[in-house]
Amino acid sequence: NVAEYGVAAHWKYKNGDNNLKTPDLSWVKALANSEASAEEFYDDAKQDLFSEDIVVYSPKGDIFTLPRGATALDFAYLVHTDVGNYACEAIINKTKKPLLTQLKSADIVSIITSNHIIPRCTWQDIVLTSKAKKSIKNLCHNRLKHIDKLSSINIIDTIFSRYKQNILDEIDIDKLKVSNIQKAVYNFDHLKHIKKQILSYIKQYDGLIARLKIQNLTLKPIKFDNVIVYSNFNINSVSFDYCCHPKFGDNIVALKDGKDVIIHHKMCETAYKKIKQKHQMLYCSWVKDTFYTYKMVISLPNMRGELAKFLTYLSIDLESTILLVDYGRDKYSLNQYCTIEFETKDDNLSRVKTKCEKKVKVIELYSTLDAYK
Repeated sequence: NVAEYGVAAHWKYKNGDNNLKTPDLSWVKALANSEASAEEFYDDAKQDLFSEDIVVYSPKGDIFTLPRGATALDFAYLVHTDVGNYACEAIINKTKKPLLTQLKSADIVSIITSNHIIPRCTWQDIVLTSKAKKSIKNLCHNRLKHIDKLSSINIIDTIFSRYKQNILDEIDIDKLKVSNIQKAVYNFDHLKHIKKQILSYIKQYDGLIARLKIQNLTLKPIKFDNVIVYSNFNINSVSFDYCCHPKFGDNIVALKDGKDVIIHHKMCETAYKKIKQKHQMLYCSWVKDTFYTYKMVISLPNMRGELAKFLTYLSIDLESTILLVDYGRDKYSLNQYCTIEFETKDDNLSRVKTKCEKKVKVIELYSTLDAYK
């Protein structure tokens, strides 16, 4: 069909229309009005058009065509988006199998669904079909927005909790003059702005809330290793829950448990249940140390141990990480040239050069951020 009638006809054929004399080009117009970029469309098109197909069956004998390498979850989304979203297990040829099991031609496949939606954001790059990829992406995007909004409300309620439980339940949010309340979970300035608006609201409408004596609302940063939380309560410890194993850089949320804080991955199902139950939460983020990378050429005396001494100085005294050393020694030369690349927290080029020149002669030093270099 692709060879005889072209790409547009293939789309029409895939949609079940056998009248191929007039190719349907409506999908081209739809592309122009969609949010997908040309690159995304190309990735989807080449996957759907140029892969070898397999044919699988439902237990009732319905026929489904999938690209070779497709999984049981691809099949679930092909049947219906809701089947894929609620899928929890597959039965392939009467045997229970994981959803990421690759299918073969003539497999008989059925999907077991749960009673709740299961977002699998890390599976987006594992499934093969464009429908499965887009469905997972949309599902996770919507879940993330929902979690952000609930978490933001919980964080705000926690800040005011020593004076009034669930304070936002008694406040007309429209009168706060705050938009995008869900930003409070990942934008600290926005959180402080909302807090300020609530205080202003209380002063103006104190008839709603019985004359609260508002104090101690300053959110102080409390650093624990590579995590920082902001709270107007005393916090003794921060720990990571074992249910979701968040890694450095992942989206995280902080659940308050007395004077302790438990960190979860933002998409963790255990955390999601507690977030929906209005569990107390705090604003949290990773501690992101900024490092600056430099490259330099130095001249060293042709003596044993000179390079080792300078590298020790760089590592310990300047608290640098050595990334590269290029040293070609000529035993007949009085001086040797050496190229060193290193990372340090100091962003001042002149200051770094001055510190290095205390130990060696610096021929050249520049930041690797300099595009011309």
